[in-house]
Amino acid sequence: NGLFSALIELVCKEISRIGGVLAYVRPNESSFPILLKLGFIEAQQMESRRYVVPSATLSRKTGMPARIFQMAGLDWASKRYCVPLHHQSSVVIEDLQRFDSSIDPVWENNVDHFQLALCRDSAYLNWRFAKCPTPYRIFVAHDRGNIAGYMVTFIQTSAPIARILELVAEPNDLQVPELLVATVVRAMLDSGIESIHTWTAQERLAFTADAVLRRLCPLTASSRLHVAVRILHPECVRQLPSTGWYLSAGDFDGF
Repeated sequence: NGLFSALIELVCKEISRIGGVLAYVRPNESSFPILLKLGFIEAQQMESRRYVVPSATLSRKTGMPARIFQMAGLDWASKRYCVPLHHQSSVVIEDLQRFDSSIDPVWENNVDHFQLALCRDSAYLNWRFAKCPTPYRIFVAHDRGNIAGYMVTFIQTSAPIARILELVAEPNDLQVPELLVATVVRAMLDSGIESIHTWTAQERLAFTADAVLRRLCPLTASSRLHVAVRILHPECVRQLPSTGWYLSAGDFDGF
């Protein structure tokens, strides 16, 4: 406890020195009580959500061949309900290696809908995903030459598991997040992925990408994830908002 506490204090001191006004972390059950004693509060909680391929799960549990459950139509029914269908559209989905400033308007059109969120401009997104040694895959939706949304995923090499870290589009645009999920997730499932995981904020957000993720991954873990925050400069942040947070799996290490 002493070493962990000293490390947390050292990190918070450095964050404050370089101008950070708050520090946040997604602690486990062991570190969370210690953080509370160090001035952190549980500002929010997150839900760990997943989509599973029924045939693979039932095969592991029963020992029966997955093909039996596939022939019964379980995989088809699950995908039909959770994964949006492709449909004709002017939107084109492409791989992306690096963000440029053309992505910035997507976040600028979202930011006023939230009380607290990390700034997702091109500089941050490149630092977090494009320049990171973790092999994230980035997909963007182009609509008539403009970027209308993006999605960031990660596929494990040790197991047939995929994770969705970000799904962002215009707040009231249903078509773009549905097409991103339809294109990317269907390709994942066709390649043999057996489960897809993501995190969503406890509070339902008033934008369509959140609803698309919740429908894609309807199964939730029994316990929620802690989000602990410590205000470092009370003169800048006197009180944290109780609602209107935008949080995603991409805001945290671990994927």
